[in-house]
Amino acid sequence: KRYYYSSWDHGINPVWSSDGKGVFYVSNNEVAHGTGDLVYLNLKDGVVKKIQHEETNWRMRPDISPDGSRMVYSSYQGRGYHQLWLLPVEGGYPFPLTYGEFDNVNPRWSPDGGRIAFISNREGNTTLWTVDALEGKQEKIQSAEFKFLKPHQLLRLQFRDEAGKVIPARISITDLSGKFCAPVNSWIQADDALYPGQHRFEYHYFYSNGNTEVYVPMERLLISASHGPETEISKLNVDASKIINQPSVVTIKSFPVPADYGKWQSADLHVHMNYGGNYLNNPDNLLKQASAENLNYVFNLIVNKEQRIPDVSWFSEISRVSPDKKSMLFHAQEYHTSFWGHLGLLNLTDHFMLPDYSGYPYTAAASLFPDNTWVAARAREQKGLAGYVHPFEMSEVLPVIKPDMHHELPVSAALGLVDYYEVIGFADHRASEYIWHQLLNCGLKIPAGAGTDAMMNYSSLRGPIGLNRVYVPSDGTLNTESLLSNIRSGRSFVTNGPLLGFSVDGKNPGDEISIAAGGAMLNYKAFLRSQVPLDYFEVVWNGEVIAKHTLIDTRRYADVSGKVKVKGPGWLLIRAGSNAAHPDLPDLYPFATTNPIWISVPGNPVYISSKSGALFSGWVERLEKIVREFSEFRAESERKLILENIGLAQAFYKAVEVKGLK
Repeated sequence: KRYYYSSWDHGINPVWSSDGKGVFYVSNNEVAHGTGDLVYLNLKDGVVKKIQHEETNWRMRPDISPDGSRMVYSSYQGRGYHQLWLLPVEGGYPFPLTYGEFDNVNPRWSPDGGRIAFISNREGNTTLWTVDALEGKQEKIQSAEFKFLKPHQLLRLQFRDEAGKVIPARISITDLSGKFCAPVNSWIQADDALYPGQHRFEYHYFYSNGNTEVYVPMERLLISASHGPETEISKLNVDASKIINQPSVVTIKSFPVPADYGKWQSADLHVHMNYGGNYLNNPDNLLKQASAENLNYVFNLIVNKEQRIPDVSWFSEISRVSPDKKSMLFHAQEYHTSFWGHLGLLNLTDHFMLPDYSGYPYTAAASLFPDNTWVAARAREQKGLAGYVHPFEMSEVLPVIKPDMHHELPVSAALGLVDYYEVIGFADHRASEYIWHQLLNCGLKIPAGAGTDAMMNYSSLRGPIGLNRVYVPSDGTLNTESLLSNIRSGRSFVTNGPLLGFSVDGKNPGDEISIAAGGAMLNYKAFLRSQVPLDYFEVVWNGEVIAKHTLIDTRRYADVSGKVKVKGPGWLLIRAGSNAAHPDLPDLYPFATTNPIWISVPGNPVYISSKSGALFSGWVERLEKIVREFSEFRAESERKLILENIGLAQAFYKAVEVKGLK
């Protein structure tokens, strides 16, 4: 069983031998990790010979020297980033030709064998270089001019808010065929989703500091600009054949919200500054990307990528603030044990937890210990927050929990070691929400969090930064203590776009209302603002919809109020979303939910459901069976510790099952 990338065997990066009698390529046959070994296929007899055994990936890209004696390839062996290595074609001991804390990839020999051309991201963006194969001298290849296939013209753009202030923004420029345009030196990024019937290509974008110059074809163009969920998406049609010398001004308008909404700030709890992509990101640039999305807090979850941890050297720098004092960056951790589920560890104040995973077969970390419950407890000792990230897909939990589910969320939750849970993340939001509601129905006050899992040095993958975020009340200043307190207490809402406001009898998400045992009529009010049309806007009581509000016209705005009759205890929240994807919002579908407002009665503070208790009771029983049968523990004491925690969780959910409402 292969641990990651793919369950399928594959052969990639083929290159002919210099005599044409064979092919070198990367093969993962019989390899449990990574994309595989470097091998040689003899075309005469079909025999495959292993040349180099190491943890490779799709960037190895070997190339054979013209004299046929040696090869150059890209490897991160023992390092955080790729460099160029040389190896005899028959195999042997490789050595590096280049060094640095950046990627040098895609090497190719010159015809005379004297130089090697390659692509480097040492400047952040990708650039073309050569290295002398004998003395190591490197030279950058400069582009002297651009030659276009058809006439182009310089387009100047300026992005402003309603007060006329120049603001940074995320920009997309396409021609009528859907092809994108971007400034010469900008990072071109793209979402990896495609919307058939609506777009020919993926959504491409770049970030602007507010003033942009870009060469465009002399035809009609569509310009789209966004500055985060609190603003409308501004779209401008431009006829490039009629461009004048003055900048075209694009105004990005903020959504008007009720006066009593107050001040809020947003945080993306799950971002990867560098995670194996084409570009090389750094804290200053990541903050610029966040500022363009009007994102106030960024948590760079440092994590392993195969055997390496690209951003681990940044961990000691606890936080950094943008020059405009509007965005703050934290270097945190994602604990990467896929067997138990991935954990976000925020605000670690002492050390990064290594090796950053357990349960990796065929390694010294093959044991399932430490499990997530143990890891979360150690994070608490560092004053950190532990949360489950990108939790569930629909096929895993609905209509029933998969029989082989070994996610440890129910155990950590029962033991009080879950500080937040990514209801909105790189998963199916409704599936994640369903499990969250079941936890709430066990009396577990676990706050919803949100994190994009944006991989911000990729040219095309999950993103952009701040796509999934949590909003917390704020006085407008950056305050770490206030942010973490609001996340812990659930005084927030989570969204991938729609903005929500919700209050019940003057109380807000995270608050508690005490009512008489016989029930009460509660007054609520709510509002909604969205960049894209939505299908529903509804009030949820203990997991069931008890009030719906009609969205008319553009289906993007609502200011509502109403009454609900409830018999406590229980919880109330409001949510909104759509049932299908929208190309202006690069996610599965638009979705947002507030955290609950808790309703208690004297002597009975929380609602518990027998059905929810039974769901997790069965889940935990399956975990117990898996742990008892697992054979890779280093000592029986490890199995015992996990089983003790499972036993405590079993007792908790059994009690909920017995005592809860049927």
